[in-house]
Amino acid sequence: MLQLPKPDVEQFFQTYGIETFIVSPDESQLVFSTNFNGKYNLWAMDLPNTFPYPLTFHNQSCHQLAYDKKGDFIIAVVDEDGDENGQVYATPPQGGTLKPVRQAEGFRHDFPFLSDDGKRLYYTSNKDDEAFMKGYCYDLETDTEEVVVHGEDAPIVLLDKSPEEKSFLYQKFFANTYSLAYVQQEDEDILLTPTAEPQHTVSGSVFVSEREIYLLTNFESDFSYLAKFDLEEKEFEKVVELEKEDFSQIKYDSSTHSLYMVTEKGVQDYLYNYKISTGELGKINAPVCIIDQLVIAESGNLYIRGDSSTIPANLYKLTKEGWITLTNYGVPGVKEEELIAPEVVTYASFDDLPIEALLFRPKPENDNGHVILWPHGGPQFAERDSFRSLFSFLVYRGYSLFAPNFRGSTGYGMKFTKMIEGDWGHGPRLDNIAGVEWLIKKGYASRDKVLLMGGSYGGYMSMLLHGRHPEYF
Repeated sequence: MLQLPKPDVEQFFQTYGIETFIVSPDESQLVFSTNFNGKYNLWAMDLPNTFPYPLTFHNQSCHQLAYDKKGDFIIAVVDEDGDENGQVYATPPQGGTLKPVRQAEGFRHDFPFLSDDGKRLYYTSNKDDEAFMKGYCYDLETDTEEVVVHGEDAPIVLLDKSPEEKSFLYQKFFANTYSLAYVQQEDEDILLTPTAEPQHTVSGSVFVSEREIYLLTNFESDFSYLAKFDLEEKEFEKVVELEKEDFSQIKYDSSTHSLYMVTEKGVQDYLYNYKISTGELGKINAPVCIIDQLVIAESGNLYIRGDSSTIPANLYKLTKEGWITLTNYGVPGVKEEELIAPEVVTYASFDDLPIEALLFRPKPENDNGHVILWPHGGPQFAERDSFRSLFSFLVYRGYSLFAPNFRGSTGYGMKFTKMIEGDWGHGPRLDNIAGVEWLIKKGYASRDKVLLMGGSYGGYMSMLLHGRHPEYF
């Protein structure tokens, strides 16, 4: 019988990616940045057909996209060889050469959005202030530009405009665990939360009218919730909160006067719709564990980009009949059922703090007995139920992999995330060691077969663990 080779490491790392996407106003075209030819370019699908075709050949990453509401052009933010200094370009819907729109070599341009008539482009850049950044309005017809908002005591990002472009939402970022949202109205800068202290975050905000703004914040709370702010009355009001779920993304659907929101709870995301007129909050079953992007068409149709541990990033559309898969990315030559989803486990650390972790265990016939400890990067980040080529390959080849969300990780409340501040190498290190001891006690690992791997802060932690606890590694 013909013996075929097992999938090798190259197949796992030949998985295609999707960086971002946008849908045309009439939903006849979906544009996304993907690496079909080994480099990232803009590709499109003429919906409802899902066969992609190329729009550009610039061979560079695209961070953000915006579609003119008349359907005449697409705005793209593209960097060069991963330098993260995105420049602003335009292309017609049929594709072709990218036309430079806003360029400043060595500086970045972020978060573009267009006026409803397509005549003005709003964006944020560090080109004139590398420390605190500025939000700009560029007139595409007259080739003139003005500053909308200028950061002073912290970097800012221009987020949204009111329907009549009379007010602008922007955010100040002091730290991972401290960010504030403001509205600039005429010459006044209005803080959307009642006070700047105690330290808190705002993870998203949108105008729903000239008067009302909805925002996601953890002001005076451990977890983020939905709140609203009345610009006329200058009143802040908590609207909806969920137990141990952090609201992380928000989009407004004007066709139904409702909000789509994503929450984080530990290693997974959850999707909700909130009807503003009735106050009804409904949970929507998502086809993936992690939701990276929401796009709402003018018709009210919802599109998402997301992934799970056994499914790379794909695009989906929600219909009355359920979710439609628009792309079909997977690991070449490997069936989804051959990949391993992690177990979500919890153990007590050295001080009895509960630590949640992902435990990937290979199929028994492939198990080589070794366990890899993976301290994640960040460190105010989390290892979640998402796709990683490296994880999939290692577990497929017989390694167990253990990824603890030690103190300082996100998704477990602000108090938990802030526990690492001023304690970068003690508590988190012992959380990892407690996890190794838990593995050994439960019979998941042998003391002489524990390996160590990590990147960024996880690389620092790996070196620290190896140096302080050589008896384990």
